[in-house]
Amino acid sequence: GATIILVYTLLGGFWAVSVTDTLQGIMMAISAIILPFVAIMHVGFNNIISNLSIQSLFLSPAGFGGIISFGFIIGTMGIGIGYPGQPHVVNRFLAIKPGQSIKDGKIIAIVWALIIYPGMILLGWAGRLLVDIPKNEQILIEMSNQLLPPVIAGIILASVLSAIMSTADSQLLVAASSISHDLKGKSDEFSLKDTRIIVAVICVLAVAMAIFVDKTIYSRVLFAFSAMGSAFGPLLIGRLNGNVDSKYAMIAMLVGFFGTLIFYYSDLKPEGNPFERILPFVTSCLIVYTGMKKG
Repeated sequence: GATIILVYTLLGGFWAVSVTDTLQGIMMAISAIILPFVAIMHVGFNNIISNLSIQSLFLSPAGFGGIISFGFIIGTMGIGIGYPGQPHVVNRFLAIKPGQSIKDGKIIAIVWALIIYPGMILLGWAGRLLVDIPKNEQILIEMSNQLLPPVIAGIILASVLSAIMSTADSQLLVAASSISHDLKGKSDEFSLKDTRIIVAVICVLAVAMAIFVDKTIYSRVLFAFSAMGSAFGPLLIGRLNGNVDSKYAMIAMLVGFFGTLIFYYSDLKPEGNPFERILPFVTSCLIVYTGMKKG
């Protein structure tokens, strides 16, 4: 899989990544319609709701369960707010043609989201009744194997790979662009060959991390958001409100990133993991605030 992503990214660049992302997005939308529908028909919607109501954490409108649900919603919204600012998403905004293409893009994005997210939520609810597996991230694959014919199950599996590939190829391209353009000196020039080498090296590092770092995809995503948010978020807020001394800016970025990294690998992880997701950010904010006073 990694080899396929690497090959078409190296050969086709941004155009190939954009075309494959479109096809992969269509496959994901089709899967988000078919599999939840089949799962609901198999177990019944009333049974799904009854199973959820057993645990007040999921459906209680008030009380302890309601408070935790509210916190979960706020945290999830935080991920959604950060999504449009990711470099590989910003590239799509920059590449879109003005005028009608932007209007069409708005409609396509909203419709796609309305298909994917409710479909995956319903699938997760149904999965609580249908399958019992230790790794929740495999629930889609397991349910497709149980409920669908082999050919259609293979298509569903391809949609899962599509979701992975559509993110991986974009990240590879953005990372290579950052190194070859943003970090070059005034007299340095990166050739197409150099850029392709950078893409290959990043791909190898990503594969090694996926193999040897025993974490779920969701936990890695949360770590990435926490680390980047703690490193750059406070500095961005400070720059929008004034100047920040360069030394304090650098210290704030280092403290935010490495603070998140330390707590991520430490054993100090209470419920919600506030040390990893809050403490480095707050500390970085205080450093930036001090730097604004000095600047």
